[in-house]
Amino acid sequence: MRVKAATIIVGMCGVLFSATQVLAASVSINPSINIDFGAWGAPPSNAYGGAAGQAGTWNQVGAIGPATRNLVDINGVSGSLSLSLTGSTIVNSIAITGYTGDERALLNDFIYTERHGPWSFSIDGLGNGAYDVYAYAPAHVNVGTGDFSINGIAQSAVTGSTGGTVDLGVEYLVARTIVSNGTMSFVSSTSLYRSGLAGLQISNVSAIPLPPAAILFGTALLGLAGLKRRKRTAA
Repeated sequence: MRVKAATIIVGMCGVLFSATQVLAASVSINPSINIDFGAWGAPPSNAYGGAAGQAGTWNQVGAIGPATRNLVDINGVSGSLSLSLTGSTIVNSIAITGYTGDERALLNDFIYTERHGPWSFSIDGLGNGAYDVYAYAPAHVNVGTGDFSINGIAQSAVTGSTGGTVDLGVEYLVARTIVSNGTMSFVSSTSLYRSGLAGLQISNVSAIPLPPAAILFGTALLGLAGLKRRKRTAA
């Protein structure tokens, strides 16, 4: 009887552990990220939320050619987040009198390619789920985003401007994007002579939940564990 009781207890521990893992996985939280492209001057302050209203740490990414940069989320937590630039991407800066403060810090420097060269990069280490992506155009009369795709979904170009307000469809676009393999890829498809990006905000919308059947299974396991415990206590 003692051996049987010990076997039941060990089995119950396994059931409880499995059920806890199932239920915890269904409520996981994905990171939100702010990125300022270009290395001329400081990035926006942590108090600046941009068009996404997402205050927090801003990553500053400025590179020439292929490179990989580690990233942190808006809380300054690194985890396994990284950005990998591919293709011939360079950095430029231009003085913009129409923007000041944090908006100037975000828009007046940027990454771009010229001579119709494509730009591309990927952000890795993301949790799977839905994100809203805010992509900012450079504040330069001769450089816009051009047409590009996010995870294979085509986006319309935004041209940017040299000052004033930061408006949807002019200085930035917003795209709902689904991540299913931990990676978000950005690939240009423009014929512009010069094109690039001034910044990104990636805002977590939701993690991909487990199917309802899996959650019900976990709940059932917990219920079974409680039932067996009550029977053992009564005996």
